[in-house]
Amino acid sequence: MLLLIILGFSAHAQHEAKVRDFIRSSNELFLSNPDSCYALRLRAAELIEDSDSTQLKAYVHISLAAYYLQQADLESAAKHLDISIGLVKDSKSDEEAWAYKIKANLIRRLGEYNEALAYQNRALDIYLERKDTLAYLNTLINSYLHYKSAGDTIGCLQVLETIENHRDKIDPHLKYFYLQNKGDYFRMIGDYIKAEEYLLQAHGITEQEDMIDSRATVLMMLGENSMLMGAHEDAEKYLMESIRLSEIHHLNHEKLESIQVLLKLLVQQKRMDEAYEWQSKMYSLKNEIYELEKVNFIHGLEKKLEISNYQKELNKKDAEIKQKELAEAKQNHRYTLALIALVVAIVIGITVTFGLIRMRKLKKVIEKQHAIVAEKNLQIQEALDDINDSLNYSQRLQHSLLPKEDSFKHSFKDYFIYYRPKQQVSGDFYWLDTSNENVTVFAVADCTGHGVPGAMVSVVCTNALNRAVREFKLIHPGEILDKAREIVVKTFETKNEYVMDGMDISLCVVNHSTRELMWAGANNALWYAEKGGEIEYIRPTKQAIGLARAYEAFTTHTMQLEAGTRLYLFTDGYADQFGGEDSTTGKKGGKKFKSSSLKKLLNSLNKEPLGAYPAVLQSTLEKWMGDLEQIDDICIVGVEV
Repeated sequence: MLLLIILGFSAHAQHEAKVRDFIRSSNELFLSNPDSCYALRLRAAELIEDSDSTQLKAYVHISLAAYYLQQADLESAAKHLDISIGLVKDSKSDEEAWAYKIKANLIRRLGEYNEALAYQNRALDIYLERKDTLAYLNTLINSYLHYKSAGDTIGCLQVLETIENHRDKIDPHLKYFYLQNKGDYFRMIGDYIKAEEYLLQAHGITEQEDMIDSRATVLMMLGENSMLMGAHEDAEKYLMESIRLSEIHHLNHEKLESIQVLLKLLVQQKRMDEAYEWQSKMYSLKNEIYELEKVNFIHGLEKKLEISNYQKELNKKDAEIKQKELAEAKQNHRYTLALIALVVAIVIGITVTFGLIRMRKLKKVIEKQHAIVAEKNLQIQEALDDINDSLNYSQRLQHSLLPKEDSFKHSFKDYFIYYRPKQQVSGDFYWLDTSNENVTVFAVADCTGHGVPGAMVSVVCTNALNRAVREFKLIHPGEILDKAREIVVKTFETKNEYVMDGMDISLCVVNHSTRELMWAGANNALWYAEKGGEIEYIRPTKQAIGLARAYEAFTTHTMQLEAGTRLYLFTDGYADQFGGEDSTTGKKGGKKFKSSSLKKLLNSLNKEPLGAYPAVLQSTLEKWMGDLEQIDDICIVGVEV
């Protein structure tokens, strides 16, 4: 028996040494190979299940928390941190200090900066008491991030100055983070030259030490700093290198950060076509990061939420069953102990061991079920936030393509724009060009679809109009529409299928010197009214801008404009809106507003300034719709010449 005890202690010591070896090896891979790091930490977690060492258990749980935090799995990180802090609280050990550091990082991500600094200071106090200078300096690096998140540049500078006084004691990895943060500090205060100097030094260390994810990060920071300096070519070079490196090593978060900065750069340079391409890649990458395919709620969120709630109930019932099994196992274990009370000590030990193992397994199953439920809830919320962020960014990009209202103010005596997308982004758009002297070219267009698909088509069509007028120098509306159709069809050409997307449009060319109006339309008419008169109209060419079996040249119409003439360009969204009440059936929302009602409404306002039109159009539409949903994008533009 004594021999067995001695052998047991020896095996236990070897077991703990093996666990520490796994964690030590995983720490070396933390920055360069996160996947291998995680595999080693999971292996260590399996080995400590039967350990009696609270510090060793805390050590493993903290290492897992650090990994999960790096992967943005905040719930898993919090769970392992709570376990580790409970094991080593008030021990003044390295494990306790490490747990507080990770806890501070977690809380900072949740926006609680003061609380994060409180945990960070606990860790610093422990390292000071233990006289562990290197650990103290490493922790100060984290403090910099907390001060930065709180917008406290003075706190950031104090941290950097403290580390500067101990530069002879820091290792290469810590030196990298010191230089990165110093470059970041100078960027924050607007000294981009010094920022670049320190960021380049940090980049050199990442190459020497093979710090892959850090290299991708510092390249992104160099790109952002160059963009702020106005060095757009250098900025693009750094950002593309960061993206390439991230793709090779599957660093999705680093790649996402670089794409987001690249989008800002492209928008600054007004390279909108490229911006939309990269925005599409950003959507795909975010989908991959947050596993949006698993929730797939974009075209049926309510249904998916119902499924999720149903799954929660199933998981809850499953957990209850497992809990009942656990209770029964405990009861059976008590009976077993009573029956074998007289059996030899070694048999009792074996029975107890197997009983505990079974209970632990059952408990892990229950915890796993709860974790699945929590993870699904987190995925849905993250997906919602991601969709909202993406739509908001798309809205800003599309609005940047629309002409500024000042352009209408400078070109016409009076004007109004009534623009009401069905969703955050629109297939309808208005457009204006004044690149030819004394001539204003303007249009209102309705692209295929609405929402994000419609907005994407609108980018292609806007580009086609810009090229027709600015690149090909066309001035006659019919020729402009012919060339725009050619560009749109060519853009949508594919080898395997026909893309029928395009637009309906009403396009005017006003020569302010001769007071001549030239107009052409693709399915959309022009309404005009001489001063104080009733609305008249010109019929459009009955074909769209897009792919067709046969093409007809668009007709250009010409007329002289009297002073005070008003021109109205519009899409079909307002006239096609359902609402009102059917006089025969009494059913609400059973008919369209119709073009005749819109014309009557505009005629009733012909003595009012155009600036008063949008409020009347808005109130009339709201009253007509009632509780009904808007069915299409709406765009109406009126000008007085």
